[in-house]
Amino acid sequence: AGLFGTYALVSRRVRGALLYGIIGTTILATVVNEIKDEKVFPNGAATWPDKVVDAPNFGLVGEFSLHFISALGFWSAVAVVVSVLLSDFFDTAGTVLGLGRRAGLVSADGRLPGMRRVLLVDSLAAAAGGAGSASSNTTFIESSAGIGEGGRTGLASVVTGLLFLCCLF
Repeated sequence: AGLFGTYALVSRRVRGALLYGIIGTTILATVVNEIKDEKVFPNGAATWPDKVVDAPNFGLVGEFSLHFISALGFWSAVAVVVSVLLSDFFDTAGTVLGLGRRAGLVSADGRLPGMRRVLLVDSLAAAAGGAGSASSNTTFIESSAGIGEGGRTGLASVVTGLLFLCCLF
């Protein structure tokens, strides 16, 4: 229902169609789960929150280890790290170039001004996410939705970041 509803909004070129689709699908899933006594999504997803605001739990921050080196052996661990590094690098480079083209920021010779800074920020975010025991922080292709809706200056990213900061609570 969520995919079809979102597709209908996108095909009619409704501004904010993806956001409306996400919100509508979330509300629908929560209502259905409540009607079925939380048996559709028993793991706590799609339920009404117990509290609207709560203190964030930072218990996992810094809880990481490098024990995989001893478990895998040095050279196998190096191979794993290099493969993840290359995967993240090419994923980010491809995503950023695709987003740059969509935003009209790529030059005629196929170069994106400031690409080094983008890759530096992405790598620092990935390292900080790991150190903070969070899921991977990287450049996501979903940014194309913001670009499609007119976000070009970076203000949309700042607003998104501030809204995610609010979601901590």
